[in-house]
Amino acid sequence: MKRILVGLLIGTVGAGGLATTAEAGLRPCHGRSVYVVSGHRLRCDVSPPQRLHILRSTQAECDHAGGRFAPRQRICWDVDY
Repeated sequence: MKRILVGLLIGTVGAGGLATTAEAGLRPCHGRSVYVVSGHRLRCDVSPPQRLHILRSTQAECDHAGGRFAPRQRICWDVDY
């Protein structure tokens, strides 16, 4: 089962609680890397082997998301979705 996508970080919270993008019925994301700004909704479905990156994130958000944090750029790389 696909892991819940960073819940509150990218705003995929629905009335019934957290939802994966696949459950939300979104179209597939294009490209090898998918970027989302922290606090914004991801508007497509990320699928392996794509890589998910969160822009303008914090160390705490990145730790929660299971990625690698680049503090200078404020990017959380390779989020574990």
